Order: sequence, then C-alpha cells, then structure tokens
Amino acid sequence: MIETPATQSQAPGEETIQAVEETESLFEEVAPASVSEPTPAPVQPTAAAQVDDGIWHVSYLPAWNAAAAPADGSIGIWADGWFIAHSHMPNGDKIASLPQYVEVDGQVYELWDTWISTDHVDTDTIARARANNGIVFQTCITDDTNRMVHYEPIQGPGYAYDFTSFPYTTTDAVLFGF
Repeated sequence: MIETPATQSQAPGEETIQAVEETESLFEEVAPASVSEPTPAPVQPTAAAQVDDGIWHVSYLPAWNAAAAPADGSIGIWADGWFIAHSHMPNGDKIASLPQYVEVDGQVYELWDTWISTDHVDTDTIARARANNGIVFQTCITDDTNRMVHYEPIQGPGYAYDFTSFPYTTTDAVLFGF
C-alpha cells in the first residue's frame, strides 16, 4: 500500500506536507493594468559598454587639452582624434588590450600601430597618431609613459580633421598655442 499524506502516520512535532487543492493557485495574481504597461526602451551603451559584434563602440566626453583623463574612468577627447583614458579602469584597460576594431562617431577603424610614448607631444607623435586620417587612444603605463594605439579608417574617410598646418588642426592651434 502506498501511503499518502492522509494515510501516513505522523510523529509528534513533524510537519505534514499538504497536497495542493485544484482550486489553489501557486502563482500571484497580477492586476490587468500592470500587464498593459509599456516595456521600457533598452538602455543606451555607456562609455564602458560593449556591443557583442567584435567592435569596440566608443563614446567619449570632452577633455580638450586636459592635464589628465576624466576621473570617472570615461574616455575623453583630448585633441582632434586623440582619445585618453586612465589605466587600471575599464576603458584604460580596454585600450591596453589592443582591440582590433573600434567605432567612433559611426566610423570603424582598424588597429594599425602601437608604441610607448612620454608625456611630451611633438610633431612626429602627432603625425604618427593621425596618419591617414586615423585616430589614437592613449592610456598611461607609468606617471610619465603612455601606451599609444593608432587606428586607421576602414571603408570611410576617417576622422574629420580640419588641418591648418599638418599635423596641427585649428583646435590644436588654440589648445597648444600655435
């Protein structure tokens, strides 16, 4: 004979498992008004967010000629086509990981070159960083050395520089006092 809860003998202090009546519901009732509420729109990617398509989609904050990258870990645009982020933060670490493809303002770029630089910016460094209308990402390694990562455009014009005297832009002339 198979014992059911109704036929099992129970020792004092033991709990009995009750069968669920067919009229009982295991699910909470939901008011019809809450069902018709619209689904919220997806959140836009943040500076550190990734879209899983093999391309790093970069958003940035203004940091024109700043002494340092944004303190919150965001990527800053330091000069035309020149992006900076602190190391040991998600965006700085992403720069150091040398992603093969990046997208900035709708243009996709491919990794082309990387080097170690000091904090001193000279004409050769600027020219190398902006070669072929490319862009550069910079993150610090030590207090006075930086990882520079240069990307060149794929199937597009590249960064829209407004050169006055190569490799300087009109923005550079103001920022650097040229």
